[in-house]
Amino acid sequence: MPELSPGVSLLDIGCGPGAITLDLAETVAPGGVIGIDQSRRAISSAADAARERGLPNVTFMFADVYALPFEEGNFDVVRRLATGNPLVG
Repeated sequence: MPELSPGVSLLDIGCGPGAITLDLAETVAPGGVIGIDQSRRAISSAADAARERGLPNVTFMFADVYALPFEEGNFDVVRRLATGNPLVG
């Protein structure tokens, strides 16, 4: 992702257990990264992995992509993993 550089803020939709999200957090540090998923188990695993890797700039949270708890324009980059679930209302 060429638009990623230190200081960029990123939202990762469908982050799962956070493996890619954590790598992205390292790339954009000190920029903030938020990973969201609809699996509480995945979010818990991702948060544990972030603590183990000592990444204070990443947060994981349970959230619904159709009702994001963020205002428009909060992130420089938004990444969505193609999960096979279409984003159709």
